[in-house]
Amino acid sequence: MPSNTAFIFARTGNGRLDVRDYRGGTFVGFVGRGRMQLTNLGGTAFAQTARGPTIVSDSSFDRFRGRSLTGNLTFERCDVRQIEATTIDGSIVYDGGSFEPGLARFESTRGNVAVGATNDVQLGGHAAFDGHVYTSFARPARIDDRFGETSATLGAGGPVVTAMTEKGNVFFYDGSLRGRRQLPPAWKVPLGTLQRPGISRTHSSAPANEPPIFRRRFPDFRETGRDSNVFRR
Repeated sequence: MPSNTAFIFARTGNGRLDVRDYRGGTFVGFVGRGRMQLTNLGGTAFAQTARGPTIVSDSSFDRFRGRSLTGNLTFERCDVRQIEATTIDGSIVYDGGSFEPGLARFESTRGNVAVGATNDVQLGGHAAFDGHVYTSFARPARIDDRFGETSATLGAGGPVVTAMTEKGNVFFYDGSLRGRRQLPPAWKVPLGTLQRPGISRTHSSAPANEPPIFRRRFPDFRETGRDSNVFRR
């Protein structure tokens, strides 16, 4: 693919979608049943899997929108300015990454959400029902836990990052989980998601009633332009 390609659209019903070293424009990808692997990407990206994981590594995005029905979303060594990642029956792990000033929002319905930042940030987490917000920081952090909401400020603070789950747990930490030799039992769950992103912690198959948003076709960027509502809820 020429490096100056402005737009890439890729779709597969069953199988694996592997995209590497594309940093010149806008990428839109869809996988029905299978894995999406994004390595060394940049610019703007929209990634959706219905029944499978999304694995992103060594990438830097101006805007990233990712969603999954039953798959996990894992990010390693990434830098983002604007990111929205959501999943219904899976977990999200953003490990060893950094954030630029902008929108950063992670949400799961029935899975865990784990965020490990390498730069100064302001973290805000909420776990509904019987879930918990766990924190583990090697460097100084100010933590405030009240009324079911937990906030943590790393260093001098910085970009605001929010993480929410309805039926799982939220984990906030600095750096990467892979570099920690000893972890409490609860923390082995997000580490397992990071090491085996293809295995969902909740259900192995999709719910019978697939939400309409996962049946909707991708918008046509030739009609809507690069500021499409695809990056908004």
